Amino acid sequence: MVSKILCLILGSAVAFQVFAQTPKDIAASFEYELRLSVDAAKRAAYLKKNNEEASPYEKFFSVLTGSVQVANVVDQVKFTGGTYQITSVGNLIAGMSTALGGQRLVRESQGTIGPGGMLSLVYQEKRGNTDLLISRYEPPKKAITFFKTSFRNPVANTPLEGQLIDLVNVSYQFIDRPLPTKPVTYQVSDARSVKRYTLVPAEVWEFPIDGKKVKAQRFYKTTSKDDMATFEIWFSEGRNIPLRSVIGLSDRYGATIRVDLKKIPAFYSESTGCEGLFSMSHGSFRILIGVVLVLFVILTLGFQSICTPDKNPASAAVSAYVERTFTESQAPKPVDPLSYDGLKKVIVRWVSAYCGR
Repeated sequence: MVSKILCLILGSAVAFQVFAQTPKDIAASFEYELRLSVDAAKRAAYLKKNNEEASPYEKFFSVLTGSVQVANVVDQVKFTGGTYQITSVGNLIAGMSTALGGQRLVRESQGTIGPGGMLSLVYQEKRGNTDLLISRYEPPKKAITFFKTSFRNPVANTPLEGQLIDLVNVSYQFIDRPLPTKPVTYQVSDARSVKRYTLVPAEVWEFPIDGKKVKAQRFYKTTSKDDMATFEIWFSEGRNIPLRSVIGLSDRYGATIRVDLKKIPAFYSESTGCEGLFSMSHGSFRILIGVVLVLFVILTLGFQSICTPDKNPASAAVSAYVERTFTESQAPKPVDPLSYDGLKKVIVRWVSAYCGR
């Protein structure tokens, strides 16, 4: 009986851990170095083919040779109670910021975190002096709406079901979650439309960071005739932190963007003790109460069967059989106190002594 009780307790505890598992709360700052490589010949050929003129910004970047740092990017990442918020700000380095009038890239993603990862509900971005673009996904309505400048100015509405990620949260999709071992396809919002990205797991690399080598697995996006832009990302072993991402903008732009993490950020604000209980989601709290009640019933029946077996018909029958068997049998053989039977007897004696108080 005691062994069955212990098995049931362990089974209930494991079940609770599986069903009530929620991502850890974190708040961290990820600092990146953004480098740009420009193939001016490809861009010039594309512009000539389509009879287009280069913008002033393109003329400025066309003089760059090799891979050059052009900006610093800081992502503020917060996971709190099953929700997340990521704010990404990219600022040009001093000389380029002055030459280009302080242009910067600001993006923000907000949504929820579930067993399948992050679900993007609101994504917005503003590039330099262009208009603010916003996408808002409403799963109950099975639709996504796109806005320009503000939520008061919708420009398109499209039916949508299932999981949605965006250009910001894709980098943090696997923090503290297992990396996929097979290709996985996502619906991705860029605040203009929804595209489909298929990420394929590839080889493991080593990156020098924080004075040591860190292993990271590369994932790459498949391309098609309609989407020639390439995307690669490396996730570190362990917590699956994004160490590097590379975006190839195809012949249309003739540029490649590489973003490298400067250092492993410090993760904090992980609740402990009663704080974790009070920050628990409503669903997890209900599961906890249910598990506690189940354990209470199991322990009550177990103690009743040991302390007062005659009150339970099944236990009474077992007790009568055991008494008759022990009476008719010979003297019991010595039992090793460290064996399973020995430990079981010790536990039964302890429970019996407890009940006799």
